[in-house]
Amino acid sequence: MVEVRFEAGRFGRGYKDRPKSATSIRVIPLARTSQAAARLHVSAKTVTRWASEGRLEHRRTLGGHRRFDPELIDALVDALTYRP
Repeated sequence: MVEVRFEAGRFGRGYKDRPKSATSIRVIPLARTSQAAARLHVSAKTVTRWASEGRLEHRRTLGGHRRFDPELIDALVDALTYRP
């Protein structure tokens, strides 16, 4: 992730005056609790409990909702999938 900081008035008035490298930010779409639950084939309550217990890494939105990294969810699905 790139941290972006702009000093007031340093790059002029418009966003086009800012350096190109400072505006490149990697955006990761995060999954909601219900989306993670559907992918894991468990209930949303189970995902919430796992997150509360620290078993499943998550982030909180400003409103307090949990969001999950889809790559971590897919890794967990692969680890829990039985392959004979």
